[in-house]
Amino acid sequence: MSACAVLLVYRVIRASNGGLGGMSVLAVGTPLLFVFGVFAVFGFQNARRLARAEQTFPSAVVVPMVVAPLLAERLNVLTTALELARSRVKPTTYATLVADGQDVHVLAGRVSGAPAAVFPSDRVRSVVLGSALVGMRTMTSITIEVATIEGSVSLPVIPMRRRGNWLRAVPDAEIARIAEDLRRIIGCPAKSGCGEG
Repeated sequence: MSACAVLLVYRVIRASNGGLGGMSVLAVGTPLLFVFGVFAVFGFQNARRLARAEQTFPSAVVVPMVVAPLLAERLNVLTTALELARSRVKPTTYATLVADGQDVHVLAGRVSGAPAAVFPSDRVRSVVLGSALVGMRTMTSITIEVATIEGSVSLPVIPMRRRGNWLRAVPDAEIARIAEDLRRIIGCPAKSGCGEG
């Protein structure tokens, strides 16, 4: 998934002699080159998005995340219940969670634009470790419970790796550290008691 791998595939294709062997190398190498290219582009875009988020919110906790369908659905429920701008977070995509002590923002697409969803930190009742289903796989998540007049809404946040192989799951110890960072900036104990009312 690195530029070195892309370069290696390219050199193997170039080194082939153009005969039958060269055609089979080309048939295998071209899709691999395409996949490596997609991974490289995503990694570059993800790194830029995180850098922009950290620049825009210098004192915030910034978490790249996978948007599971359940998270997208519950963000819609939450923003509707709190009478906020409707969530524009789309399922099965990637986004960035930003907690700055005042609000919790979900950024999708360009960081410089308006958040795709935002809600006040004082509505958060707990930040705990949980699990969420992504496709057929259960992954460790951070559950952010947010109070509304209609009852609590639980948001399953699945952190993504900040660097390296972003397809690999984030280790549980790292997710626990991120949850602690979120509790600290939001002002929330491990189980409950954040905010007022």
